[in-house]
Amino acid sequence: ATAVALVDIRTRHFAIYFPLPTAIAADDFTVRATFRARVTDPERAAEHGPLAMTRYLTSYLGQDPRLSKLGSGYSIEDINTVRDLVVSRIEAYCEYHPIDLPGLTVELESAGVQTPRRFASTSGTSGTNAGSRK
Repeated sequence: ATAVALVDIRTRHFAIYFPLPTAIAADDFTVRATFRARVTDPERAAEHGPLAMTRYLTSYLGQDPRLSKLGSGYSIEDINTVRDLVVSRIEAYCEYHPIDLPGLTVELESAGVQTPRRFASTSGTSGTNAGSRK
C-alpha cells in the first residue's frame, strides 16, 4: 500500500447558521439547519478525500434561490410566519434535491429560525431554534 486513509464512520451532526434578510436591512433572521451525516462506503469516501462539511452544507442550501428571498417581505415581528416558510422550504429542497456525496449519506435533521435576543428576553427562549419540525 502506498497510502493509508483513516475514515471515521460514526454518525456526525453538523449545524449551520446563515442570515436571512428581512424587509428591514438591520434585522436579519438567523436560520439554523442541522444535518446528520454518516459514511456508508469508506473506500469511496477515502477516494474523494476530506470535505469541509459545514462549508459544503452552507453552500448546498445557498443554491436554493427561493430560500434566500423568503424573509424579504417580512419584518422581524413576523418571525412565526417566516419560521413556517423557512422550515417548509428547507425540508422540500432537501427532499427534491438530495445531497449526493460519494460514500456518504447526509440528511436534514432539523431546521428553524432562531428567536432574536430582543424578543427572547421576554419569552425566556433566548437563541432557541423554534420552528423545527423534524
